[in-house]
Amino acid sequence: PILMYVLIARMLDARIALATTALLSISPFHVWYSQEARPYALLLFLSLLAFWLLERLSEQPDSWRRRLAFVLSASSTFYCHTLGLPFIGFLGALAIGRSPRRQRASWLLVFATIGVLLLPGVHRLIVFAPSASADANRTFGFSFIPYAFWAFATGYSIGPTLTELHLPTRAV
Repeated sequence: PILMYVLIARMLDARIALATTALLSISPFHVWYSQEARPYALLLFLSLLAFWLLERLSEQPDSWRRRLAFVLSASSTFYCHTLGLPFIGFLGALAIGRSPRRQRASWLLVFATIGVLLLPGVHRLIVFAPSASADANRTFGFSFIPYAFWAFATGYSIGPTLTELHLPTRAV
């Protein structure tokens, strides 16, 4: 939450940053996933770090330390979770789209370096592609769409409660 506050305060306003950080701190999904042995809390941290470094690099594009930290944090988002790949694409589009023409070549070099660092992970993803989702027997139904919006908007689902999910008798 601290990194989110710093990033939003720089981009928008300290009050908005405080409200956003407070909402994240009490978000049931964020609290739940922060306690799980899953990559989501780390993915959020690495994404915010990469975004913050991108913002700082737009102010001081010649800092090689920040550039290296950006390359490592952006690359790490993919190694943390495959959703890091579209996020890196977003960062690339943002960096190249917002930079003056004279700086675009340096951004292309930065994202080419990230691409080289991602090659082993992309290769592994292609060679050992997941064959099924976590719930492969469930078929899609259009009624799932409004339920998904409701669950993500409120942070609650009709499924088991957090307490029920953390019971020692729960089958893993």
